[in-house]
Amino acid sequence: MKTQATKSKGIALLTVIFLTALAALTLSSFSLSQRSALQSINTSEDVSRAWSLLELLEQEAIEVLKQDISQSLIDDNRELWSQHQFQVSSVLTQFRQPEISAKISDEQSKINLNNLMFNGQLDPVTEDRLRRLLRSQQISDALLDGVIDWLDDDAILISNVGAEDDFYRSLDSPYLAANTAFSDISELRLIRGFNDQNYALLRPYLTALPKRTAVNINTAAPVVIASLDKALDGIGLLQTPFEDISKLTKQIEPLHINSEGLATNSSYFLLKSKIRLADYSLAVESLIYRENHQNTRIIKRAISHE
Repeated sequence: MKTQATKSKGIALLTVIFLTALAALTLSSFSLSQRSALQSINTSEDVSRAWSLLELLEQEAIEVLKQDISQSLIDDNRELWSQHQFQVSSVLTQFRQPEISAKISDEQSKINLNNLMFNGQLDPVTEDRLRRLLRSQQISDALLDGVIDWLDDDAILISNVGAEDDFYRSLDSPYLAANTAFSDISELRLIRGFNDQNYALLRPYLTALPKRTAVNINTAAPVVIASLDKALDGIGLLQTPFEDISKLTKQIEPLHINSEGLATNSSYFLLKSKIRLADYSLAVESLIYRENHQNTRIIKRAISHE
């Protein structure tokens, strides 16, 4: 009887241990589930808050650019919009572990790829400038033929290094040539001959804007300035700001430059924003169009992967 009682107590003890372990496991699983749900809620809240912060940054950038155009008819890198320090810090106490950076830059400091085609015809001035730009980065200017084929509305190769639908259909992951204007500069990586390496070299100097635009000589980098005209090659930074293009041509006489497509002011600006909250990070490039003091607005947003 004593042995039987001992066995019964042993079984009872094992049962208690098993039930205790099961309860602990269930409680642990429940706690993990709770933590996962809480994390999801926090992340969701941070997503909403990050986009709210982005809207604040965009509105502040718009106000700065509106103020600038009411005070000055030219744009250069020493103006308020270029040096602006964003003031959203006053609302950051509402957010968890915030880190924010934002910078306005002039998108017309670059050469607009969409200038290559004008009224269905190849623009020779833009073509020359782009070929000089490619060569300056040790990239074969023959690759520009693929860009022209990408833009034009026909299926005729401009040269044997160009590419139309037949070439892109033959790729492992086939697609078609756009045969229209670039919607984003990143499309360049889809064009025959371009890759991540040469795209990275060219990206700081190229843009894809929805309208035909001039290059602002007051904000253009030396690489872009050298590409604008062979007479400007080697000059480096110009003595900016220029009030108008005639002041540029007068300064560098007796050199004769083609001033077509050059300007001293801009309508397109890029706001680069980076926002990090506790459980979420957001990096966005917001394209701002400033037609005048009344009409300044965001026309495109793109998630940045830089």
